Amino acid sequence: FSWLYLGGFFFVFGLLFLRWGYSFGVSDQVEFLPYALKSVDSKLFSSDFFLNYLSESYFNLRWFTTKLVSVWGLYMELGVFLYFLISVYLLVFGLLRIGQFFGLSLPLNYLAVASILLFTHGMSPGGNDLYSNLFLPDSFAGAFVVHSLLYGLEKRFVHSFLCAGLATLFQPLMGFQFVVILSAVVLSNRYSVRKLLSVYGVYFISGGWMFALLACSILGDASERSPLFFDIYFRLRAPHHFIPSEFLNGYAFIFFVLLVYTFFIQRKGRKDVSVILATIFIGAVMYIVGVEVFENRTVASTQWFK
Repeated sequence: FSWLYLGGFFFVFGLLFLRWGYSFGVSDQVEFLPYALKSVDSKLFSSDFFLNYLSESYFNLRWFTTKLVSVWGLYMELGVFLYFLISVYLLVFGLLRIGQFFGLSLPLNYLAVASILLFTHGMSPGGNDLYSNLFLPDSFAGAFVVHSLLYGLEKRFVHSFLCAGLATLFQPLMGFQFVVILSAVVLSNRYSVRKLLSVYGVYFISGGWMFALLACSILGDASERSPLFFDIYFRLRAPHHFIPSEFLNGYAFIFFVLLVYTFFIQRKGRKDVSVILATIFIGAVMYIVGVEVFENRTVASTQWFK
């Protein structure tokens, strides 16, 4: 713990709060708040087909977040706000640590983190921002992925895979995707098979089991789906999540230019950074080809741009 990091949190969060404020009970919170309320009182939303289905299923995508929120009972709004503050602190703390890793001075570090969260909002190729003005499963997932990145750069891979596992509890795809990236870093460092299995074990125990269960559930009924499933689910229902031609824009071009530029300037001094960027780029190309050209459901389900 350092008072400098706490100061950085208040500085950055103050700017974010002035810019976007705080929201509750809106946007993507409709995916888990009613579910959490029904977990507290089963009589609520008795005629809601979707919530009744979720409540009767033993396990689903929002299960962990819902359980975490529902423990607050009647004080759920307060609990959600506290989770929001904790997740923002973890995010800012992790970004400041990464800035420190790259040798930024304290004032420049504060400005860099604030600039990243303020001025790149809405510029992510997949439409997923690091910061949101309301608490979402992605809030904790993104914060833990940032710490996973930090530990990966420091070659503390046990800690890195632990944080990736915690991210998976909140957002399975986000956590697992970063494990794929981490795996490339670990392999480039010539880890032994025993050490490799140990870090995967840490990931599985800390949260990877959630991705495994969900993957088995999704793949289990894939053969029963209609040939029209790709068009109905991916192209009609949620193209902004799955179809690159629907969400890639001018910002994506800037992103990939910066990615390639950073790859070349870092490839000699910081090999791990280049490995991370190369893995992201290769994964993006494979995803675009797999979805746009071959319309592969499995590839689309990975949502690589998450």
